[in-house]
Amino acid sequence: MSVDDRMRAAARELNASAEHIELVERLGRFPGRRRQQVHRRVAAAFSALLLFAAAFALGLQPGRRTSEPPVTQPPVTTPPSASAVGNLLGNWSFEQDLSGWRQVGPANVTRELGGRTSGSCAFVQATTSAPARVGIVAQSVVPQARAGAAYEATAWVRSGTAGVRVVLTLVVTHGGKREASKTVTRTVSDPRWQRLDVGHRVTTSGELSVEVAVEGVSQGQGLLVDEVVVRQS
Repeated sequence: MSVDDRMRAAARELNASAEHIELVERLGRFPGRRRQQVHRRVAAAFSALLLFAAAFALGLQPGRRTSEPPVTQPPVTTPPSASAVGNLLGNWSFEQDLSGWRQVGPANVTRELGGRTSGSCAFVQATTSAPARVGIVAQSVVPQARAGAAYEATAWVRSGTAGVRVVLTLVVTHGGKREASKTVTRTVSDPRWQRLDVGHRVTTSGELSVEVAVEGVSQGQGLLVDEVVVRQS
């Protein structure tokens, strides 16, 4: 019998006992022994009703062991983004800050809302009236990239200025010398996100860095950068 059925049965028993008491008292024929029996019956019914009401309120069922520990669901974990798997960059989507990156050229670099797929991105804005090359660079992504190792990088960019050149570069420096591979695109008239891809095979071991820059922009113009990924290929 369910908790609801037992509560209803106890309530009916209690009502019946109460009606019986009222009836026999009106008729004036309620012997002492019978009175005690009815009172015991009423008390038992009332106790049962209270018991099942308490069980119902606590979400318990008769026969269930209350000492059993509550069943807990395992925490829900979100798998890492596919773009982040294997990424050698710690701060690749600028969700918290700009740590690990520094500016290139005469520019202000800030973190802005409106990332490509997440909350924020990096905004590089030129600060000179003359056209300039500005951007951001993450140095020492791989402190000692070995000769013969291959790396690939991707970045998403967007600009409100159409037709300017955007360059994604993988750079290896060693002993004051520099080797690099780059890819170039031009921003489009509608300010949608554009993807750049570049690969580089190291010829001489050294420090690997990644740079995203926009060329030919003047004061107030700039570039949004998001989801920069560097992997060994």
